[in-house]
Amino acid sequence: MAIDAARRKTPTTQTKGSSEAGALASSSSMGSIRAYRDRVKQCEALLKFAVAEEIREILRQEQEHAIDLATALGEDVPAT
Repeated sequence: MAIDAARRKTPTTQTKGSSEAGALASSSSMGSIRAYRDRVKQCEALLKFAVAEEIREILRQEQEHAIDLATALGEDVPAT
């Protein structure tokens, strides 16, 4: 079943090649890492330490993904 482009809730970005797609994925991954770090700080400020620990695990996975992506693309590993 095809999805009508006008009905998509999130915008998509079209790339011209695999290197551009990799750069886009890397940028997205780094944005996610920053957001998860912010969430950890927010949870700790609210004394929600168990939630902060869960988010730390997601953050660890995102960082690992960013490293794997950079390695696969032959780029420098981003400072996380």
